[in-house]
Amino acid sequence: MLKISQVAANALHGHGSLWDSQMSVTFTRRQYPSTPGSTATLPLQSYTAWKVSLSILHAVAIVSTLYRLVHRFRIRRSWWDDYVAFLPLMLDPMYWMLTLVRFYHRVLDLTHTTRTFRVLNSFWLSLLPYLLIVWSTRVALSLSLGRIFPAKHPARRWSYVLVGAMIVFCITNILVANLTCKYTSPLLVLFEVTHCDTGAGGFLVQTIFLFVVNVFGDLLLVISPLIFFWRIKLPAGERRLILMVFSGSILTLLAGVVIAIIFLNKDVFPGVDYLLILEGLCNIEASVSLFVCNLTVVSTRFYQAIRRLRNLRQDQSPSSLDTADPEPTTQYQPHSPTCTRLSDKTSSSEPITLTEISSFPSSMHSPGEEWTGPMYSEKSDIGA
Repeated sequence: MLKISQVAANALHGHGSLWDSQMSVTFTRRQYPSTPGSTATLPLQSYTAWKVSLSILHAVAIVSTLYRLVHRFRIRRSWWDDYVAFLPLMLDPMYWMLTLVRFYHRVLDLTHTTRTFRVLNSFWLSLLPYLLIVWSTRVALSLSLGRIFPAKHPARRWSYVLVGAMIVFCITNILVANLTCKYTSPLLVLFEVTHCDTGAGGFLVQTIFLFVVNVFGDLLLVISPLIFFWRIKLPAGERRLILMVFSGSILTLLAGVVIAIIFLNKDVFPGVDYLLILEGLCNIEASVSLFVCNLTVVSTRFYQAIRRLRNLRQDQSPSSLDTADPEPTTQYQPHSPTCTRLSDKTSSSEPITLTEISSFPSSMHSPGEEWTGPMYSEKSDIGA
């Protein structure tokens, strides 16, 4: 997300004030221990610890995506958000493996590196996969929000606006990353950039732009569900579940904030392993983004399993066997297998039962068609 060499150069030399433009933008270990102007320098990092931690995160993200797709296609509820999820699913394992290969040992002098190392640290194999994973998962999450509502509902239309915005942001990030810096070779090696456009305060234009757009994209995905579900009456448990699912982008927002704190703060210097730290944080954001994208299925299935187990225990308890309900009740039953789809005519005062986000109908209805049937059938979903 950031141009590592320029950021490190700015941190070391007061944003370029003492930097000789004729020097190669590389650093050796002798240049790191004492950093003028910085009050905190991060210690040497454990490559093994980083690799193990990142492997766990990527594995969880990949498994959750596979579960989401298998479940959706098995119950025949696949939609556009599931199709979009195929892209980060294909890119994330590649990005994970490339990260493990890139950091097999500590590089103390970037002036003497092999061509293979330079290729692995090029824009095409490091920054581009990260951008595609993060923004494609945001597109999928935007579509997941839209599939809850019918075609004519304002939330469905707004979700399409979000999709378009995420695609534009992704393309803009790619262009800004390439057009605001000069590379010494067609490989676009990240640590070989020589000149980057700077803005106010001496910060890199692309650094500020990528950070601001990242934050703005996550905030859109957090605030939009809060607005649309605020006036809808739902059972307390399901309201918390829905808001938690669509507020998962807070996790990716935190990852971006940590990157900014480390690499945009003059008082913090990453140290000799700045390349590993930056790439590791980008991997964390990518894997967390992919996992958050699947929360609409994973969390609701987990919630449904807990609810069934609780109801089973209640049915098997002695008190439930001896006590009979004298007359049927019309109150909300949390174990009810049917749900009513949100419609354009639904008012904020009408109660809505929404128990299974992951099983909403996948077909797109015509503008004049209104969904009036159950969200899912007991045969297709309850036993899924």
